[in-house]
Amino acid sequence: MTQLVTQRTDHDCVFCSLAMALGLTYDQAAGRAGEAFMHLLQESGCSYPMETALLKAFGLKSDVDYVERTYSPHWGSMAYTKNLLWGRRALVTVRSKNIADGMHMLYWDGEKVWDPRQADKKRYEDWAEVEPLNFTLFREGKPT
Repeated sequence: MTQLVTQRTDHDCVFCSLAMALGLTYDQAAGRAGEAFMHLLQESGCSYPMETALLKAFGLKSDVDYVERTYSPHWGSMAYTKNLLWGRRALVTVRSKNIADGMHMLYWDGEKVWDPRQADKKRYEDWAEVEPLNFTLFREGKPT
């Protein structure tokens, strides 16, 4: 069962979303991430390099434990993409509701949206409002 991991900074949404995907608390994930976590705290905003570094720090391998995809209307509609994700765990990059032209990451457990943003900020609450820009789709079963 997923437990919400909320952000402690304005730019640790990737970290929190990955912690939820792995079933870890913030502190447990920080201990496992090591130096990648320290680098994360110095970054500003949600970024692909940050996500890649954290996935690697947790020992996850591309095309083994997860696949990364970018939404493109050339290979399917937004409805198709959302149907692809239904019932499957994923990290989902979306447009930020709080930072103009910014990105944000959510955790999707296959049935529910988990937005790590603090409660005093605008958050994604429902799958209907999510429009994935990129997503990291996990293989079935929880990565270890």
